[in-house]
Amino acid sequence: MCAGPNLGSDVLVFDALATRARTTPEELVERLHQMLDLVTGRLFNYSSVHQTWWRWSEIAFGMTDWTYKTTAAADTLARIYLDRSEPAAARDIAERGLVADPLNAALTEVLMEAYADLGALEAL
Repeated sequence: MCAGPNLGSDVLVFDALATRARTTPEELVERLHQMLDLVTGRLFNYSSVHQTWWRWSEIAFGMTDWTYKTTAAADTLARIYLDRSEPAAARDIAERGLVADPLNAALTEVLMEAYADLGALEAL
């Protein structure tokens, strides 16, 4: 059985949405949301059994290119929401991005700004 031309992956969809976001600015927010909807946890985070066989994927691909793409999308969208004076939305997006990269400095900064704008100084 062949996979055929309809075989795809979240990676391909993410890239297609990123291209659409760059080429159609009026759709930027919608496309960034769709991109982040594909992220459900840390990228290429396999169980220990699967890491034996797929570790190359995490090292060579996941932790560099895709982590950057994911956190950059989250950072861009969160900052759009901060600029629109929508700190709750910015907080939610920053938290979603931090799922993919819990130590991302830019997203942590946006998250702190959002909490400050919400008046939740105890969260800082």
